[in-house]
Amino acid sequence: MRRTLSAFLGAVCTLLCLMAPSTAAVISIDSGGAASGAFVADIDFSGGTASTATGTIDTSAVSNPAPQAVYLSERYGPCTYTIPGLTPFATYTVDLHFAEYYWTAAGQRKFNVLINGTKVLTNLDIIASAGASKNSATPPSITANSPG
Repeated sequence: MRRTLSAFLGAVCTLLCLMAPSTAAVISIDSGGAASGAFVADIDFSGGTASTATGTIDTSAVSNPAPQAVYLSERYGPCTYTIPGLTPFATYTVDLHFAEYYWTAAGQRKFNVLINGTKVLTNLDIIASAGASKNSATPPSITANSPG
Protein backbone atom coordinates (compact mmCIF):
# COMPACT_ATOMS: atom_id res chain seq x y z
CA MET A 1 0.00 0.00 0.00
CA ARG A 2 1.31 3.47 -0.91
CA ARG A 3 1.81 5.77 2.12
CA THR A 4 1.16 9.40 1.33
CA LEU A 5 0.46 12.79 2.77
CA SER A 6 -1.91 14.77 0.58
CA ALA A 7 -2.14 18.53 0.57
CA PHE A 8 -4.92 20.23 -1.37
CA LEU A 9 -4.44 23.91 -2.01
CA GLY A 10 -7.50 25.48 -3.55
CA ALA A 11 -6.15 28.50 -5.38
CA VAL A 12 -2.40 28.77 -5.33
CA CYS A 13 0.46 26.52 -4.34
CA THR A 14 3.75 28.29 -3.98
CA LEU A 15 5.95 25.80 -2.26
CA LEU A 16 5.63 22.85 0.02
CA CYS A 17 8.16 21.61 2.57
CA LEU A 18 7.70 18.48 4.67
CA MET A 19 9.96 17.53 7.53
CA ALA A 20 9.75 14.50 9.77
CA PRO A 21 10.47 15.62 13.35
CA SER A 22 12.60 12.56 14.14
CA THR A 23 14.90 12.98 11.15
CA ALA A 24 16.58 15.71 9.19
CA ALA A 25 14.82 14.60 6.00
CA VAL A 26 13.14 17.48 4.22
CA ILE A 27 11.10 17.35 1.02
CA SER A 28 11.03 20.77 -0.63
CA ILE A 29 8.96 21.26 -3.79
CA ASP A 30 8.94 24.37 -5.97
CA SER A 31 5.27 24.35 -6.89
CA GLY A 32 4.87 25.22 -10.56
CA GLY A 33 8.58 25.80 -11.04
CA ALA A 34 11.98 24.35 -11.78
CA ALA A 35 14.52 23.11 -9.27
CA SER A 36 16.15 25.90 -7.27
CA GLY A 37 18.60 25.44 -4.39
CA ALA A 38 17.33 22.59 -2.20
CA PHE A 39 13.89 22.70 -3.89
CA VAL A 40 13.10 20.06 -6.48
CA ALA A 41 11.09 20.86 -9.59
CA ASP A 42 7.32 20.59 -9.29
CA ILE A 43 6.42 16.92 -8.64
CA ASP A 44 3.76 14.73 -7.02
CA PHE A 45 0.87 17.02 -8.03
CA SER A 46 -2.49 16.56 -9.68
CA GLY A 47 -4.43 19.44 -11.24
CA GLY A 48 -3.83 23.16 -11.31
CA THR A 49 -1.89 25.23 -13.82
CA ALA A 50 1.78 26.16 -13.50
CA SER A 51 2.77 29.81 -13.87
CA THR A 52 5.90 31.88 -13.38
CA ALA A 53 6.60 35.57 -13.02
CA THR A 54 9.57 37.92 -13.00
CA GLY A 55 10.52 40.53 -10.46
CA THR A 56 11.41 40.45 -6.80
CA ILE A 57 9.37 39.18 -3.87
CA ASP A 58 10.03 40.79 -0.50
CA THR A 59 10.98 37.96 1.86
CA SER A 60 12.33 40.18 4.66
CA ALA A 61 9.57 39.06 7.04
CA VAL A 62 10.21 35.36 6.43
CA SER A 63 12.68 33.48 8.59
CA ASN A 64 14.74 31.10 6.46
CA PRO A 65 13.17 32.04 3.11
CA ALA A 66 13.37 29.89 0.02
CA PRO A 67 15.44 31.01 -2.98
CA GLN A 68 13.83 33.98 -4.77
CA ALA A 69 13.04 31.86 -7.86
CA VAL A 70 10.77 29.61 -5.78
CA TYR A 71 8.52 32.54 -4.85
CA LEU A 72 8.14 33.46 -8.54
CA SER A 73 6.38 30.25 -9.53
CA GLU A 74 3.02 28.82 -8.61
CA ARG A 75 0.42 26.19 -9.38
CA TYR A 76 -3.00 27.85 -9.36
CA GLY A 77 -6.47 26.39 -9.46
CA PRO A 78 -7.57 23.28 -7.59
CA CYS A 79 -4.50 21.09 -7.11
CA THR A 80 -3.39 18.27 -4.87
CA TYR A 81 0.09 17.21 -3.84
CA THR A 82 0.43 13.56 -2.80
CA ILE A 83 3.86 12.86 -1.35
CA PRO A 84 4.84 9.16 -1.57
CA GLY A 85 7.17 7.15 0.64
CA LEU A 86 6.27 8.59 4.03
CA THR A 87 6.27 6.50 7.18
CA PRO A 88 2.75 5.33 8.08
CA PHE A 89 1.23 7.07 11.11
CA ALA A 90 4.28 9.35 11.45
CA THR A 91 3.84 13.02 12.27
CA TYR A 92 5.24 15.55 9.79
CA THR A 93 5.69 19.31 9.91
CA VAL A 94 4.35 21.05 6.81
CA ASP A 95 5.67 24.53 6.02
CA LEU A 96 3.91 26.42 3.25
CA HIS A 97 5.33 29.65 1.84
CA PHE A 98 3.17 31.87 -0.34
CA ALA A 99 3.70 34.93 -2.52
CA GLU A 100 1.08 36.82 -4.50
CA TYR A 101 2.36 38.30 -7.74
CA TYR A 102 -0.86 38.43 -9.77
CA TRP A 103 -3.46 40.18 -7.62
CA THR A 104 -2.76 43.60 -6.11
CA ALA A 105 -5.22 44.05 -3.24
CA ALA A 106 -6.43 42.12 -0.22
CA GLY A 107 -9.61 40.12 -0.79
CA GLN A 108 -8.99 39.37 -4.47
CA ARG A 109 -7.78 35.81 -3.83
CA LYS A 110 -8.77 33.72 -0.82
CA PHE A 111 -8.38 29.97 -0.57
CA ASN A 112 -8.40 27.03 1.79
CA VAL A 113 -5.68 24.47 2.44
CA LEU A 114 -6.56 20.87 3.27
CA ILE A 115 -4.11 18.22 4.42
CA ASN A 116 -5.32 14.62 4.32
CA GLY A 117 -8.85 15.94 3.89
CA THR A 118 -8.75 18.22 6.94
CA LYS A 119 -8.99 21.98 6.42
CA VAL A 120 -5.91 23.52 8.07
CA LEU A 121 -6.13 27.05 6.62
CA THR A 122 -9.41 28.82 5.85
CA ASN A 123 -9.85 31.79 3.53
CA LEU A 124 -6.13 32.49 3.39
CA ASP A 125 -5.50 35.88 1.80
CA ILE A 126 -1.81 36.18 0.97
CA ILE A 127 -1.82 39.96 0.56
CA ALA A 128 -3.67 40.49 3.84
CA SER A 129 -1.23 38.11 5.58
CA ALA A 130 1.89 39.64 4.05
CA GLY A 131 0.79 43.26 4.22
CA ALA A 132 1.24 44.00 0.50
CA SER A 133 1.39 42.33 -2.87
CA LYS A 134 4.83 41.12 -3.96
CA ASN A 135 5.55 40.17 -0.34
CA SER A 136 5.76 36.61 0.85
CA ALA A 137 3.58 35.14 3.57
CA THR A 138 4.32 32.09 5.67
CA PRO A 139 1.42 30.76 7.73
CA PRO A 140 2.37 28.90 10.92
CA SER A 141 3.80 25.41 10.47
CA ILE A 142 1.15 22.72 10.27
CA THR A 143 1.47 19.31 11.89
CA ALA A 144 0.12 16.44 9.81
CA ASN A 145 0.09 12.66 10.09
CA SER A 146 0.76 10.24 7.29
CA PRO A 147 -2.23 7.92 7.01
CA GLY A 148 -1.69 4.22 7.60
